[in-house]
Amino acid sequence: SSIASVDDAARLIEKHGVSQIPVIDEGVPVGSISEEMIIKSLTNDRTSIAPNMKVSEIMGASFPTVSLNTGVYIVSQMLKQIPAVLVMEKGRVVGVVTKYDVIKTLHEY
Repeated sequence: SSIASVDDAARLIEKHGVSQIPVIDEGVPVGSISEEMIIKSLTNDRTSIAPNMKVSEIMGASFPTVSLNTGVYIVSQMLKQIPAVLVMEKGRVVGVVTKYDVIKTLHEY
């Protein structure tokens, strides 16, 4: 389901215990939103804050993407610089990999 409001995004972040989430429109990554962005929007004097403020008004750049067959080593190197990597298949997002996911795979080896 698409995220329309900042309030929706905040609820998803809280529900899943993460600090940021990708913004995806019909399977295509269009940006990202984080706890930090939400907090900054609340403290910005120039912005009128409303629970229904659109995510598109405060979102940041999209997370980088990789294909399904990209190796763990490459993804882990990317995650040194960024919080998440989106996995794409046939032009659509099919998954999200975070540092936590890479650490979890170490237990499987």
